[in-house]
Amino acid sequence: MALYDFLYKDMSRLSSYYAQIFRGKLLSVEQTQGFETQKSSTGSGSVGHVSFALVKGDMQAAEKTLEQSKNVSDPHDMIVTDVLAYLRSENKFIENVLQAKHGELVKVSGSLMFVDRHMVQLISTSLDFAFLAGEPIAEVFGIGKNSTKKNPQQEKEAMKAVKQLFSQIPLQSAFSLETDDGCSIAGTLKEECLEEPISSFILKHGGSELANFWIIGIKESSNNDTRTRPAIFEAGKKMSEIITSLIFPSQSIKVTPLVIYREL
Repeated sequence: MALYDFLYKDMSRLSSYYAQIFRGKLLSVEQTQGFETQKSSTGSGSVGHVSFALVKGDMQAAEKTLEQSKNVSDPHDMIVTDVLAYLRSENKFIENVLQAKHGELVKVSGSLMFVDRHMVQLISTSLDFAFLAGEPIAEVFGIGKNSTKKNPQQEKEAMKAVKQLFSQIPLQSAFSLETDDGCSIAGTLKEECLEEPISSFILKHGGSELANFWIIGIKESSNNDTRTRPAIFEAGKKMSEIITSLIFPSQSIKVTPLVIYREL
């Protein structure tokens, strides 16, 4: 029997899939057992005060006992494994993520790394230092020493805008997975779906990647829309590109994870 060590489970989505597949939500599992035992005894007796009994016969008695026991258990990961087993039986998983279309389920394995949202926030507060040192991170925003901007005041205003952006937007933790064939997979995480905080993985493994992990999730593809949008939408798009370039590896394929696990 296969045994899985789940690091991440999106139970909201998995419970929804379970209800759609099996026409209901699994709340508990009940097992009832019954045992019946029977005891019988025989004897003889007589009535009368003469040497020969006036009434004589055999007597039989039977005693039945019925015992029942009921065990109620939490389904826990049964919902997860049942959904995954069904999707596998229906050939819903595509293992070649490059060939998968937007919205299809993919299954990939490789070396895993987590990025804690607090680390991203810390980086955003260090932008001033990156700007002063001319580090590559500043070049990502087009505000470093090698930037084409020449006006120091413009660079200062751009830095201020970026810092305000990071202070207002609730950033999320993320993951990055490098497959054996060199494909980069990345996406955001719901922290409540993690089995343990990302900080525990950082303390145990430092900056090292976690080998031999599987991700099952939904492929997300961007629509390269070239239409002209109002200025507010264009500004939002540019800011989104800034955040994406900071968190995710370049050219990475975005996946919304359902489960992250390893086989034991």
